[in-house]
Amino acid sequence: MGRRCLWLAKKLGVEQQVLFINRFVSPEEMACLVGSADIYITSYCNEAQAVSGTLAYALGAGKAIISTPYWFAAEVLDQGRGKLVPFENPAALATATIALLANDEAREAMRERAYLYARP
Repeated sequence: MGRRCLWLAKKLGVEQQVLFINRFVSPEEMACLVGSADIYITSYCNEAQAVSGTLAYALGAGKAIISTPYWFAAEVLDQGRGKLVPFENPAALATATIALLANDEAREAMRERAYLYARP
């Protein structure tokens, strides 16, 4: 991450709309950060990522979620609890993000399915 992401955000004029945190955060801070997000996005590079604690936080918080299809995400985001996009495909990620931001009904329905799934 680092400087390139910051540079790109500035170049695209979105530096006020994104937040990059390049450090470990406490569970309390993580809950606040995930809780404040409109959409949670996770984009691991390969399917062998077995689990994601932040994805579990996002499910529990009832967030709309977009992810690459690593093993854990493919399992928990099934049945419309999230949107899976191909690995190494930023265009698909952007398209899915724009579509969710533009469709309040779809985003809220996804949030509800994620929240209900995480309750048990």
